[in-house]
Amino acid sequence: MNAGPTFASVRARARQRGATMVEFAVVLFIPAFLMLIFAIAEMALMYQAKTVVDIAALAAARAGAIDHAREGVTSSMHIAGASALAPLYMRDTASNGEVVRAVGSALADSVLFLSIDVLNPTRASFNDHGITVGGRRLIPNDNLMYRGTAIKGASMQNIQDANLLKIRLTYCYKPEMPLNAEFLAMALSPFSLISGGRCKVAGRIPISSEAIVRMQSEAWR
Repeated sequence: MNAGPTFASVRARARQRGATMVEFAVVLFIPAFLMLIFAIAEMALMYQAKTVVDIAALAAARAGAIDHAREGVTSSMHIAGASALAPLYMRDTASNGEVVRAVGSALADSVLFLSIDVLNPTRASFNDHGITVGGRRLIPNDNLMYRGTAIKGASMQNIQDANLLKIRLTYCYKPEMPLNAEFLAMALSPFSLISGGRCKVAGRIPISSEAIVRMQSEAWR
């Protein structure tokens, strides 16, 4: 007749099960804890980046206001916005050489990872208030205080409103922490105003900012 399990063997099995549970908890807890710490650190870095992007959007809008709201990577608006992102590329002290390097890196990255959309004046603004000069459609910018304030139908704007330049600047931010890109995109999505498909394909997170200034030149289209 076989003897039943002894008290010592029961205690040994209990200890083994307890050790297994502890190991299992550690395996689950440590990665989750590290991910949380990294996510918090990344959010702090992105908060700083968002401040820089806000400044870049305003710099781009100001440049566009005196350059006919021209778009494209060679426009003053794009170059000013990209140059204002230089603080994100600085790693050492702010020496002249480091500033030049950072600006160069920001300009190079901006070809793929920076976009600027003109939200106003719209196509309807040009249709309602634009004139054609030399084959170019433009919105007059002179003597605005003496011009009429009648609102026209398609744009629902007067000419003063049509002379407000509103842009959205979107920068594809490169995460610094070793975290899964999909997790970051979900956790940090409040920083972005749009989906930013190009950014996500590159494993980056879109950060957007809008700025509005009064035009200081005729808007062209």
